Amino acid sequence: MKKKYVWKGILILQVFLLLLLGMERMKSSEDDRIQYTGDMLSFAQETESGLDLRRGCNRIENIDQGKNRRIITPDITLRRGVYAVTVQYHAITSSGSSVGCRSKAVYDGTHPWIRSESVLLTNNDTNIEYFVYSFKDNTRVIIKNIMDNDFFDPVQIDQVTITYLNGRSAAADLIRLLLVFGIVDVILYFYLYRRQVAGIWLQKNGLIVIGLAALLFIVELPMLMNYLPKGYDLRFHYYRLYSIAEGLRNGCFPVKIQPKWFNGYGYATGIFYGDIFLYFPALLYLLGFPLGTAYKAYVFAINVITIGNGYLCFKTIAKDKYIGLFGTVIYASFLHRLVALFTRAALGAYTALAFLPLVVLGLWAVYYGDDKENKKSWIYLVIGATGMIQSHLLGTLMTILFVGIFMVISLKRTLRKKTLMALGRAAAGCLISNLFFAVPFLDAYSNMTLAVDDYRGNMPVYYNSAFLSQLFSNVFNAVADVKEDLYGMYQDMPMSVGPMSGLAILAAICYLIVNHSKEKKENGLLPKLLAMTILSLWMSTNLFPYMWLEEFCPFLYAGLKKFEFAWRFLGAASTFITLLYVILMTKAKEMFAGKTAIVAGAVICMLFCYQGADYLFQYNNLMIPFEYEYNVRDLTVRAIYDGAYLPRGTDWQAMTTDIQVSDTEFVNVALEARKGTSICISVENNSKNNAYVDLPILYYKGYRAQSEGKDLPVSAGTNNRVRIALPAGFHGTIKTFFAEPWYWRGAEIISFLFWCGLIGYAMIKSIRKGFYCAGAR
Repeated sequence: MKKKYVWKGILILQVFLLLLLGMERMKSSEDDRIQYTGDMLSFAQETESGLDLRRGCNRIENIDQGKNRRIITPDITLRRGVYAVTVQYHAITSSGSSVGCRSKAVYDGTHPWIRSESVLLTNNDTNIEYFVYSFKDNTRVIIKNIMDNDFFDPVQIDQVTITYLNGRSAAADLIRLLLVFGIVDVILYFYLYRRQVAGIWLQKNGLIVIGLAALLFIVELPMLMNYLPKGYDLRFHYYRLYSIAEGLRNGCFPVKIQPKWFNGYGYATGIFYGDIFLYFPALLYLLGFPLGTAYKAYVFAINVITIGNGYLCFKTIAKDKYIGLFGTVIYASFLHRLVALFTRAALGAYTALAFLPLVVLGLWAVYYGDDKENKKSWIYLVIGATGMIQSHLLGTLMTILFVGIFMVISLKRTLRKKTLMALGRAAAGCLISNLFFAVPFLDAYSNMTLAVDDYRGNMPVYYNSAFLSQLFSNVFNAVADVKEDLYGMYQDMPMSVGPMSGLAILAAICYLIVNHSKEKKENGLLPKLLAMTILSLWMSTNLFPYMWLEEFCPFLYAGLKKFEFAWRFLGAASTFITLLYVILMTKAKEMFAGKTAIVAGAVICMLFCYQGADYLFQYNNLMIPFEYEYNVRDLTVRAIYDGAYLPRGTDWQAMTTDIQVSDTEFVNVALEARKGTSICISVENNSKNNAYVDLPILYYKGYRAQSEGKDLPVSAGTNNRVRIALPAGFHGTIKTFFAEPWYWRGAEIISFLFWCGLIGYAMIKSIRKGFYCAGAR
């Protein structure tokens, strides 16, 4: 009874503290909105004769030749929380420029009590907004609009407004406190009510918990710095997070057309690239966390999922928790995964690798599991395949390729009735659960031609392959970018599976030579794994006959070319090598004394991990900070890379923000309002002929234009802009917006109901199991 009162008292205290914190952050004061007009600003620069300070000046002229030319506000005192800074300005700097006048908040103290986003002031707009994060009360800052040295475009700052965001400030601190309270509550609950059970469980599984926690700590090391380290694909994925957040902020869900790309033209990454998992960091950003922190939280979550799925997979296959732990350590610390996670920052690839173990487990349960495991196999396959589809289509296609190969070489087991039924359930589940992505993807892709169809169309896949001498090397440059093989392997991206992988393959070959007849009588999994390991390694190198296939078997080569880089097959090879280790350890445990095999397995596991640890320490030491961590808004064009999801023929460098008309003499147009990719305009067609208006929005299927409730024809116009057809003599207001077709929404509802049913089924099974266990006690 005493424990009950203690528990309730702690919960009441926590609720009280949460309410107190929420009210403190939500309260308003007269300083929550501070506005400075142009005459309240100052110009400053360093000249040869000293500081040149001009109060009441809000313009940097091209005749100003000093250093650190800037327009600054008076000192501002901030309390802890999140602030929005809005700057009204006029600039002539091109939106594609990398230099110019940049606006940001600056704290002159020794400790960085603020984190400020920054924005380059360009001719793309006259009004920008960014966020400032203050981590203590009474923090004095200034808003500084500073011009890059040796750049002389004039700029004028008309107004600066600083607004305290009560909601974001409260949400961010409440989430932090809830996280702390959650950890404390879990510990207290087990201490007060389940101490004995928890003690017994920890006694049995303590080493596993410590091992997995240590693994998580090690693979998280690059994210534990006070800055976000650079990755070569990070610009693209970082801007995806930001643009999803902005889409949600504009009231769109799901965000099929991400609004901020190409200076507001919008980009259909939400249609063609699975992004369901990116709503988590996007929501964190909207709830008051810096975008860099939100990205780090995503990486942490993916590492947890990778380790959790890996342990479930390898423990179930080996039927031994220690072998499961060793397999998880090897998989999570494999060089290819770490390179995808950090050097490349290939968000889609490393997210797909987090779910791949569930696909492996599901397939193993179908072919080699007992009846109980076979019944659950389709659930593993559906969750794992969905995770991959929603992360990385190329990784999914590669998995399908090797699953198909496995089904063929295991044809006798494939044709069993229970195997076909399990695979059928899994296929149906995968289809239904992913309708919300597949239907929009296939519909949009079949109705337009994308630039992705041309991207790397002339770049042979073998140009980006590994040399055999790289495969088992333990020497590499952790921060090198991928290079084409034409330049050799000097300073190339790490493309190694490590020397221990070679020993694992050699051990598997030796075991099969010695125990060939025994393995043939048993399940025969090891030789199949060995064959697919060697095949995937071969396909990742320049020794695979890609050139011969291109010349003599173009149909097959056309399929392989979709993978873009031959070294992508190292992801499959890493998985197969981990499975080789797990299977060999299981057989070693049967052949030798259990403890001897486990100790030997632990030593081999540590040797496997040495390469991953060496990579992490190199990366931490050599990789520079991500230059766009706090100026993400400048990535509107720079994050594009290949522009794969642009309509074919689009010149993204010619995307101007003006509204164009067919006849400037007779057609008048004025912008009324704009929110994301929705635009409201007033139009007058004073001619007796049909006319059109081209809006600064990229045309994708789903855009509609309405005037007084009636639809106007919409099509692709000049440079694939949204074109609205105007009848002769039209006068009125037109609202243009993106609206999903009804069957897209229908597919989303079906998938949602499927996942609700699956989660409900799992909860009912868990409750029944709990009741059964309670009755047994």
